[in-house]
Amino acid sequence: MDLDFTGKLDLVAVTPNTNAVRIYRQFGPLLFSDVTSTSGIPASLSSAQTIMMENWNRDGIMDLIVGRKEGLPLLLEKQRGGPLVPREMTNWVAGSVFCTGDFDNDLRPDLAIASDGKITICFNGGERKEIVLPGKSDVHQIVAVLRQ
Repeated sequence: MDLDFTGKLDLVAVTPNTNAVRIYRQFGPLLFSDVTSTSGIPASLSSAQTIMMENWNRDGIMDLIVGRKEGLPLLLEKQRGGPLVPREMTNWVAGSVFCTGDFDNDLRPDLAIASDGKITICFNGGERKEIVLPGKSDVHQIVAVLRQ
């Protein structure tokens, strides 16, 4: 993801031991510097499991969505020329396995969050829809269904 609009791709990662989100700015071929402290990522964000990019607010700039071990995913909106801005989305649900897509064909990205026995679609307009899977489904079975 090119966070500083220089044409060089930066690296966004979740650390395996601390579950922190880190941002590494590219200064040249295979030359990165940790810029997390000035990126806008909250210092308190320490329970990340997954991270993905999506232009959530359709401003032409990619944003980040962080799945957390506990609690709802966190939206980090990228401001042009500025930092990532954390936004707690009240219509989202907890779950660590998720993907985005335009599930209602309104040209806005939506969020699908998998948790035990169900998939919840969190529409960009604020509505939600739950899809309960038959039988005792766990997250691994839900992932298998999503991959089909």
